[in-house]
Amino acid sequence: PALFALEIALAEQFKAWGIEPDFVMGHSVGEYVAACVAGIFSKEEGLKLIAERGRLMQELPKVGAMLAARIGETQALERLAPYAEEVSIAAVNGPRSVVFSGKKEKIDALERNLAAAGIGVQALNVSHAFHSPLMDSILSPFEERAHSIPFKAPRIPVISNLTGRILESGEISAAYWRRHLRETVRFSDGIRSLADMGCEIFTELGPKPV
Repeated sequence: PALFALEIALAEQFKAWGIEPDFVMGHSVGEYVAACVAGIFSKEEGLKLIAERGRLMQELPKVGAMLAARIGETQALERLAPYAEEVSIAAVNGPRSVVFSGKKEKIDALERNLAAAGIGVQALNVSHAFHSPLMDSILSPFEERAHSIPFKAPRIPVISNLTGRILESGEISAAYWRRHLRETVRFSDGIRSLADMGCEIFTELGPKPV
């Protein structure tokens, strides 16, 4: 909820300055802000949804971990194979930038494996293993909560984290946000889509620059 509130506030400040986006895209929680800016739901509805997401996650046991690695997606999938039941690729952030997420002991083993192969890795400071199998138990209650939100067609094109392309009105549903909680954040594909559509100026609105 704090990330949502801060990023919405920054978006409102840019709007007050007369700066309007041609497209919006988030990264995981940031897509809730993008959807709100695009008019898919109101600030109040978005905050209800993201607060419920956070509440459900906080009820989960803290047995997960996340690991950033300087590796491409294809190679990441190969390295992931022995741990696939308990570890997922949480995000593909660039051509050689992925994040693994899952059970802590499996992530620790994967980290040792990657480091031994000379691949750069960095453990992330997180409370839970987002976008991993450890989220599975909260997917249905979250989807049920999402059914209470009346989703609208976007006024501004939103680039989806699930596909890396423009989110179509027909795709926006409680089931979409269920998948969004669990599946890989395809951020790199989204950036590529925006570049292919001629975008040249990208503004990041968040608590710190990446």
